[in-house]
Amino acid sequence: MILAHLKSYSAGFHEALELKVSRVLFSPTLRPEEYQTTLCNFFVAYHYLESCIVSLPEIKPILSERSKLDWLKKDLEAMTNYTGETSVYELLEPRIEENIAAALGMMYVMEGATLGGKFIVNHLKKHEWIASNDCLNFFNSYGERRSDMWKKFTVIVEEFSEQYPDQEKFILQGARSTFSFMNDIFDEKIIDAKA
Repeated sequence: MILAHLKSYSAGFHEALELKVSRVLFSPTLRPEEYQTTLCNFFVAYHYLESCIVSLPEIKPILSERSKLDWLKKDLEAMTNYTGETSVYELLEPRIEENIAAALGMMYVMEGATLGGKFIVNHLKKHEWIASNDCLNFFNSYGERRSDMWKKFTVIVEEFSEQYPDQEKFILQGARSTFSFMNDIFDEKIIDAKA
């Protein structure tokens, strides 16, 4: 039940974020600079989100095999080599998330973002400048293990929700606030505010 609740509770925020990202990534005239900026936005978001929850003992082992930061760094390095420009991103000061349920809600968003990766990669490879560079690691998260990793994560969320039914509201709030945060990143509200 928790997965259905998560989907419906955050649907509007999810759709808004998906639209912003797909508007850039699926553009037939996507330029290297635009792709680099998109990767930077994801790096800022994931760096912040992972920093918020990595100190939780119950979450750390789950996150350790699911961190996307190394893939994003590799992609940004490849794009820097291609464009000749250094990737610029403003790292945000993390707040400590002490609620395990909210952290699982945050991870629901981060892990869910990998599901459309195969479709995104296939589309991006149509651009010759992308196909010839090693800059698709983030969108190709887990590779052939993508579905498997998602299923394993959903089991973790479902088991936690069944064991602690009073914590469901925090899982939902964690997911919604994460979608809202990422929407702000892609609107550049947060980055502009830090400049």
